[in-house]
Amino acid sequence: MSKTVRDPFASSTADADAKQAELAREEYEFRQALKEVLDTRAGKTVFKRLFAESGFFASAFDTNALNMARKEGKREFAQNIFEYVIKHKPDFIQELREQNE
Repeated sequence: MSKTVRDPFASSTADADAKQAELAREEYEFRQALKEVLDTRAGKTVFKRLFAESGFFASAFDTNALNMARKEGKREFAQNIFEYVIKHKPDFIQELREQNE
């Protein structure tokens, strides 16, 4: 009698593959949605305002430590948004640069 040895990692590999596929699908949907939004005038207006109000293109320095920490927190959030935009719609960044010059 031969016994079949069960692979303890077989189901976890299938689960990991399914999870990876789901993450790839979500990333693709996000990328497409971001491109669609930034192809509209309304989307560009919103993102320009987000960058402007976050102080992303300004210094976070302040003599008051609490104010500086708050400014840096806003800039960090804008940095995350900027990374998404530069990765998926880099031509929009050129528009921002031209506007801020």
